[in-house]
Amino acid sequence: MTAEHWDQVYRSKSATDLSWYADSLDRSFEYIVANSTPDGHVVDIGGGISPLTRQLLDHGYNSIAVVDISRAALDRAADQLGVDAERVEWICADVASPDSDFGVAEVWHDRAVLHFLVDP
Repeated sequence: MTAEHWDQVYRSKSATDLSWYADSLDRSFEYIVANSTPDGHVVDIGGGISPLTRQLLDHGYNSIAVVDISRAALDRAADQLGVDAERVEWICADVASPDSDFGVAEVWHDRAVLHFLVDP
């Protein structure tokens, strides 16, 4: 699916209308905290408008990159964080692109994006 498709989805639906949305990502948050340090780099693939970024920022994480193919999703997520959005690296990219480079990460989190990659 294209960036245009996902931009339309994020422009036309509220968070609660997205089938994959969850108010809390405690399981992901607990995994990240157990396997990294607040100074370690965390990359959240397909982060969209999830609450995970807020949870990590509130827990003292200071090197977070949120990657999503949808600029609309990233813009909404940044708006939700207000001034704290400046503490996050927002990367609009297709994770399947061979040119993708998100740096070295202590944790690479993907809640559900990679299951879309079914074409070799």
